[in-house]
Amino acid sequence: MTTRGQAKKVEQHTPLRVPSSSESAIIDKENLIQMQHEDEGLQKYWNRGDTKLKGQAKVAFEVKSGVLYRAYKHPRVDGGKPVKQVMVPTPLEKANYGRGPRIHNGRSHGH
Repeated sequence: MTTRGQAKKVEQHTPLRVPSSSESAIIDKENLIQMQHEDEGLQKYWNRGDTKLKGQAKVAFEVKSGVLYRAYKHPRVDGGKPVKQVMVPTPLEKANYGRGPRIHNGRSHGH
C-alpha cells in the first residue's frame, strides 16, 4: 500500500479502471484524452479560464498533459490544498457504477 505522500513524491499515476460486462478495462491516458475531447458535455470546460467562487470554495478547470481536470480548493478540505479530479467522459461515467459526479480522483473516487 502506498500513502498519498509516497505517491506524490514519485508522481505516479494510476490508470482509471472501468468495470465492463466481462472484466475490468483499463483506459490509458491517450484514450482518456480522446474520449474527453469527443464528449459534448465536457466541451464547455476546455477553454474555461475562470475560477468560480462558492462561499469559501474555489472551482477551476485546467488541462495538464492533455487531460482535463477540475481543481477544487476549500480551506477545510485537504488542508486547503487544491484537489484535482479527472473529468470523466460520459461513456466512462456510465460504467462508473452509474452514480456520482463526473469527476474522479484516487482519494475519494467520486464519493
